[in-house]
Amino acid sequence: MFVKKTHASGLAGGKLALIRRGAAHNVPLGPPQVLTWSSRELAGSELIVSRWIHSLRGAPGRFDLYAFDIKSGTFGKRIYGDSQFSSIQAVAVTPRPVPKRFWSLVNPEAKAGYFICLNSYLSEDAPKGRFSTPIARVRVLALEPTSDQEHGLGEAPVEKDGSFYVAVPPDQPVRFELLDANGRPIHAQRSWVWARPGEEHGCPGCHEDKALAPDNRWPLTLKRFDTPTSLGVSDHAAKKP
Repeated sequence: MFVKKTHASGLAGGKLALIRRGAAHNVPLGPPQVLTWSSRELAGSELIVSRWIHSLRGAPGRFDLYAFDIKSGTFGKRIYGDSQFSSIQAVAVTPRPVPKRFWSLVNPEAKAGYFICLNSYLSEDAPKGRFSTPIARVRVLALEPTSDQEHGLGEAPVEKDGSFYVAVPPDQPVRFELLDANGRPIHAQRSWVWARPGEEHGCPGCHEDKALAPDNRWPLTLKRFDTPTSLGVSDHAAKKP
């Protein structure tokens, strides 16, 4: 059953028609009145359809909701109408289950975002995909939105396995620089990344091969610290609830 457009009028919808099982053509169903489809079942063989109501005394025409009997092809009582608006789609007012809520790390009340690197030695920018110089610390820089200038948030220790864990201001662009024991840069990130409030970003390395999965191991930075290094946020703000 469908609404068939039969003429080039400016009205939405058309005439109600039906294709019976095994039939090669559709047949009209009910009186030839302009309808739009509203597939809400009313009861038994009755549906709710939107039926065009012609203008009266200069008022604009509109669609109202009517009961329609499929078996007899006749209209029943008017279900709903509004003198100012067309009623196009019937919606049953019934109790409905609460929509599923997808669990998320994002928390609008959180004052920090988090970054954890599993092994900063891994990088496609390094010879054979790995930095040979021992990495001692990571420097985090942020982009100031008002001045469009970057400034340092601080430094965090990098463990022997190349892992580090930091908390930074949320919704603010940041980038990372790997430093040796003398504070000299080993490698610097040129692009900006950011974290939403409460969000935790994880990466296997520093511009590592995206086609490789990280090793299944527990990084030292999570073994030694139950909270991340706070950079640009207070220790209290960095603590997760």
